Amino acid sequence: MHSHRCPSLTPWERRKREVRHRNFPLFLCIAAAWLRRGAVFLATIIASVIGTLVMGLAANVPYALVIVGVMMMSSFREIDWTELSEAIPAFFAGVFMALCYSISYGIAAGFFFYCLLKICKKQAKEIHPIIWVSTALFVLNFILTAAM
Repeated sequence: MHSHRCPSLTPWERRKREVRHRNFPLFLCIAAAWLRRGAVFLATIIASVIGTLVMGLAANVPYALVIVGVMMMSSFREIDWTELSEAIPAFFAGVFMALCYSISYGIAAGFFFYCLLKICKKQAKEIHPIIWVSTALFVLNFILTAAM
């Protein structure tokens, strides 16, 4: 079969073109990569606990945290920082993840700021319905959490 990929494009350009084709924001793809790395982190923690029980290797946990943190930060190089509608939500997603100690709060901030920027730029029609629903659910979650 003939591949539709252009050999002159870098992997970053191909990924960006694919993301644009599906109307998904880049920060959402980066968040998915972070979640995959979170799964690696969980596997590392489980292995560390088993190692602690079996051989007393509790000193491995800080190293695993550093490695997972480095893996998560490597996604920031894939962000097109010159395109503010992609850079601002990605920035706030990373900041909220760090300051709130919660990946889900960071993703929620990224969704919220992405929708807010698209609305301000009068490009709300470009937002995928899944992003609208997810953002509404995040906002509802925050309202209900604040009310309790």
